[in-house]
Amino acid sequence: MTVDFPPVPDPDDDWRLRFTRKALTDLGVRREVAPDDHATIHAQAICPEIVGKFLEHYTESRAETGAGYVNNVGGHVHKLKLGSRNRACVKVHDRLRTVWFLGFTAEHDYVLFENRHAVGDLYPTDEELAEAVAARRSEAFEERVGPGLRELLSRAADVPGQPQRGTVGELLKLEVSVLVIEVDEGRMADAFITVRMPPEGDPAAVERWPSSHLLPVLAEACHIAYGRLDYPQQVPDGRGGMRDVDRACEIAVQLVDVDARELDVR
Repeated sequence: MTVDFPPVPDPDDDWRLRFTRKALTDLGVRREVAPDDHATIHAQAICPEIVGKFLEHYTESRAETGAGYVNNVGGHVHKLKLGSRNRACVKVHDRLRTVWFLGFTAEHDYVLFENRHAVGDLYPTDEELAEAVAARRSEAFEERVGPGLRELLSRAADVPGQPQRGTVGELLKLEVSVLVIEVDEGRMADAFITVRMPPEGDPAAVERWPSSHLLPVLAEACHIAYGRLDYPQQVPDGRGGMRDVDRACEIAVQLVDVDARELDVR
């Protein structure tokens, strides 16, 4: 039977905020500035206040600004207003988990953006989309896989003994399980992380790929305290028992003596 490892979405705080090249030109920012170099963009912009408003709002929430959508641009493009004149527009790209600042005008209306859309010049170009994808894939190892790993660990803590499976960072297929042990001082837990091999992505493209240290690095990426590490021959099977680790395609690590309260085990 084929085991499914669906993509594990990163938490909301893992969204990225980027500016299109057209928007940087609108803001008077030098062309060589990176589209995600927020500090430099803010410092060089002819209207730093609207850059700041974009960064503040979309760091805290992906919701609308309250100003509604721009008309006649073919999609849900948010309005971003500052005072009586300055206007910008923003697009939330759910699949890429990126919010794009598409353009800026010192005029009081959105005609500039409507005109750009009419000639196919409003949204990020194919090259800009490719750069955004490449930037995500080149993130350091823990930044890339850590959020998804911790999400699987949280799910496993909710249902002890039931393996939680998923693909994290478009790179690793993981199976995570938690077992609870009753002790005199309270409850302790063991957390099991099983990794399907080989990885889904290209390890060479991942900064600080841990190579032979993959399992202990994953254990540290859980961000929980544990007594020791073990490399088990068996992991929970989801039916109240244990199954053998398939050494032909799996490796596994066990975090022993985790305080169950740290996992918030149900």
